[in-house]
Amino acid sequence: MKRFFFLYFDKFLTLKYSLKTKLFRSSLGELSSIMYLIHHINAKNLFFFRKKRVLRSKKAIELKERGFTTFSNKSIEKTSLIMLEKIRSIKDQWGIHNDINFDFNPTSKFQNELIQIFESGIDEFIKSVYKSDYSIFYHKIYKSKRDSKEQLPENSQLWHADGYPGTGINLMICHTPISKNNGSMKIINWKKSRELLNKLFFDYKQFLRYKNYLDPINKKNKSEYRKVRCQLLKDYIDQESIKYFQPESEKSGTIFAFSNNCVHAGGYTEVGYERIVSLFNIYPSTKNTTLKEKFDFCMRNDYSFPKINEIFKI
Repeated sequence: MKRFFFLYFDKFLTLKYSLKTKLFRSSLGELSSIMYLIHHINAKNLFFFRKKRVLRSKKAIELKERGFTTFSNKSIEKTSLIMLEKIRSIKDQWGIHNDINFDFNPTSKFQNELIQIFESGIDEFIKSVYKSDYSIFYHKIYKSKRDSKEQLPENSQLWHADGYPGTGINLMICHTPISKNNGSMKIINWKKSRELLNKLFFDYKQFLRYKNYLDPINKKNKSEYRKVRCQLLKDYIDQESIKYFQPESEKSGTIFAFSNNCVHAGGYTEVGYERIVSLFNIYPSTKNTTLKEKFDFCMRNDYSFPKINEIFKI
């Protein structure tokens, strides 16, 4: 009787979760999601009354419908290649331990090049998506590289969704050419991602109730629980042979914009291949700022997305 009750209780919770992902494109709590949505509406209204209009581009519509899009142009390719050459010329650019993250402040070190790239189409694209101005909350440059065939995928190389606010855009500048060999990011369209996340929500609830072989969740074993969710997603994708998008380009400078809550995985390369990218987390803003001000804010900020108690300050 108890198991029967929890079966239908979890189905009810899954229905609630499904409505939330449909309305807000996020797994965050309803109140938080409403606050982020209101903030975006405010940003759009202020942008409109400033008479700053941008045409809704084809790529902006594609991002809205599919949850991802890619684009580039000669100017972006040229500046991205200059950045790549500078990155590779810096001594110990990945730190003494050869970490995956660029060891210096990349936003400061490459601000001029990044502003040029944003001026070449990204700025207009983001404003076309939001119909508002925006803030850059996070930026890093990192590399993907596999040293041996025995090295298994981990962390962001596993299928996952970020779970950030649904108003966010993740934007990637691929400084190296990209292909499946160097771990070009794989992504599943939003419609199918939402189906997978709803299924994951129910199955993970059932796992926690009846099949959990792990110790109670804490800071030390949190990653083990994450692996369970990632493995469930992988099983769904493999069993249903679900199609995913994985861009390829022989040139530097592919722009890959996507919803952080689409199911995605990237960075698992073949041995001997390397991928170097810039990654940005972007959110709507009520403020009218220059690109320099946007990057200056990014350097001062310590968060991947707006804190709920400060949402109306940006």
